[in-house]
Amino acid sequence: MARRRSYKAPPSEQARAGDRKFAAMWSSLVTSPAFHDLSDHQARLYLCCVLETRGRASDDPDGGELYFYMNRHLYVEHYGIYGKGNEGGFRRDMAALIEHGFVDCARNGHATHNKSLYRLSSRWQLWGEKGFSMPESFMTEHMLNERAKKLESW
Repeated sequence: MARRRSYKAPPSEQARAGDRKFAAMWSSLVTSPAFHDLSDHQARLYLCCVLETRGRASDDPDGGELYFYMNRHLYVEHYGIYGKGNEGGFRRDMAALIEHGFVDCARNGHATHNKSLYRLSSRWQLWGEKGFSMPESFMTEHMLNERAKKLESW
């Protein structure tokens, strides 16, 4: 009987030594209307969120493997998406990811001065359809404040 050969990844798919994070993305996600509606920065932030769910244990009480933190050190120094003074850009882009159903805010740390805990979501599959919704419990403090400002101006 013939032995099965193990898969040898080509050099373009190989990681550097010590790099243990890997992010697979389905073609249905990348070709979805929700993903096409994202800006370049928002798509890069989503990729970084996916990378943060891999290779790192979370201290979430549920032990969910898809929970992650995204703080200033990560988005400025580690991934280099935003500058040090561009916290507003991060907030806007994370809000867009939540609005499009890619990410949910599992624990909002703004009021308690703790890190916010996020998780990946599959709500993006319904984005733009009649059944799509964004519960308040998934919103960040920034999103709730922006919505309150809009309601006051009406």
